[in-house]
Amino acid sequence: MSYILIIDDNKLVSACVALELKGENFRVKTAENGKIALSMLEVSTPDVIICDVRMPVMDGLTFVRIIKSWDAMRHIPVIIYTSMPEEKEQQVFKNLGVTNYHFKGCDSSILIQSIKQSLNKKNKNEN
Repeated sequence: MSYILIIDDNKLVSACVALELKGENFRVKTAENGKIALSMLEVSTPDVIICDVRMPVMDGLTFVRIIKSWDAMRHIPVIIYTSMPEEKEQQVFKNLGVTNYHFKGCDSSILIQSIKQSLNKKNKNEN
């Protein structure tokens, strides 16, 4: 069972996304910001990370920069899931190696398909 980490300060969004993913047989954990997520990474490594951009304490951009600089974590697919897209942010995330970028409120099947594609690509790269 693949483990998905959702990082979002909006508890309702996290709960809804988690419910959808659990319905697809994913194991899901949530964090309210990047700082909490970093501490969770010390305990277990997710197969995919879904991350919001704008959060208190540590935003998504800072979080992604940190984990993509760690050899042990840079291989983890990161999917940005945000409500306020900005073109310059999209380019920064692409440069950091973010796997995909989706907007909150998109059809959950699109997000689930993106996760499955990320897992397939990750599994091919590991073999």
